[in-house]
Amino acid sequence: MATSVASAKQFLVDRIAAEAEREGAPLNEIEKAMLAFSEVGASEKELDQARTFERDFDDKEYESRIARLARSVYDRDVAAGRKAEWDQALDELASEDFYLMVMLEQAGIVKTTSHLRLPDWRLLVGFVPALVCVALAAAVAFTPLGSRIFPNDVLRLAVAVLLLLAPFALGRLRGRRAG
Repeated sequence: MATSVASAKQFLVDRIAAEAEREGAPLNEIEKAMLAFSEVGASEKELDQARTFERDFDDKEYESRIARLARSVYDRDVAAGRKAEWDQALDELASEDFYLMVMLEQAGIVKTTSHLRLPDWRLLVGFVPALVCVALAAAVAFTPLGSRIFPNDVLRLAVAVLLLLAPFALGRLRGRRAG
């Protein structure tokens, strides 16, 4: 798997570097290294190159240039019948996190979920107890089952109010434990 990921990265880096050379403005060693850079598992040499890049390069300008080069070579390769090679490399790298993916997204070659504004499902886990309490309060207050369990209207109302207040009390308790 790592070999196919490495070869997919190398394919993209080589295609973009070749396009830069074709345009008469080849990428230097640092620029090429940054195409495949990923903080996860980066060697000391790669981290040094990244620090040099941060210090000596305008990242916005670099990203814009690489996105333009990527779009240009992608369009040329697709027209030449090499789309399958790109698709295979992009599929292999779909779950990888490295710098070039940012520029491929800017170029419109790959799409990620970062712009879809998907909800954070961990938030739903936080709401489940509150939703359960509200549902129980509604059941106690408004259903025949609630009136059979709590025949006294005042008691039923008190239990419903307590169930509605329970999520707030639980939140305060969690806050005290965390603090």
